Amino acid sequence: MCKTLKQMLAVRQWERKQHSQEGSCLILKGESNANKWEERGITNINCSGSMWVEPGEIFQMGMNVSIYCQEALKNCRPRNLYFYKNGFKEKFHITRINRTTAHIWYKGFSEPHAYVHCTAECPGHFQETLICGKDISSGYPPDAPSNVTCVIYEYSGNMTCYWNTGKPTYIDTKYTVHLKRYKYQDMVVRGQLLTSDWSLETEEERQYLASSCVNISTDSLQGGRKYLVWVQAVNALGMENSHNYKSIWTI
Repeated sequence: MCKTLKQMLAVRQWERKQHSQEGSCLILKGESNANKWEERGITNINCSGSMWVEPGEIFQMGMNVSIYCQEALKNCRPRNLYFYKNGFKEKFHITRINRTTAHIWYKGFSEPHAYVHCTAECPGHFQETLICGKDISSGYPPDAPSNVTCVIYEYSGNMTCYWNTGKPTYIDTKYTVHLKRYKYQDMVVRGQLLTSDWSLETEEERQYLASSCVNISTDSLQGGRKYLVWVQAVNALGMENSHNYKSIWTI
């Protein structure tokens, strides 16, 4: 199932979601940039300057991206500033802006994940000196979750809800299952019962983080009640709610 390391961490996160669709429900809590750097073997970066990314460190796949590096090294007037992506030195589209700052431009960036850093060539130094580094990701906003389905299998002790996540986003995307309880309400006018119907209890709503399915213990649900279920998808590029609201009965 797992792709090679060349596919980057963002793809591996997406694969976990795809794997969850094949039968196991996973709870995603996301990964920090620090954790990603640790997986790359770089636990700490002591920057001697700064690096910034336009339009940002997470952006929509296919956009043009500019990365700036500004050195603040002591006792160094760098001859050259260099950029590296995934450990390989870049050779094209680099502009030296001034003595301390350089810029690299990527047209239609399409890698789901990359780690970049810049270095300086200081006179009298045998090796290049690290200035700073960044972890960058590209992907897509989530699609609206579709085909939301909730079932209670006999003797399972759980209500299992699952849905179609849509196209891959390639970046960390969180799904939240919203569960709102109905209450049975009588409409009485002048002492006479006119009708009875189910209405939503606005104060009774629960939320469950998930990947592409979730198991909810039936012990946390009231038997013989009606619930409304919908799913919200969120990542750094957007948010969507499922269009179909599922009504389910508990036993």
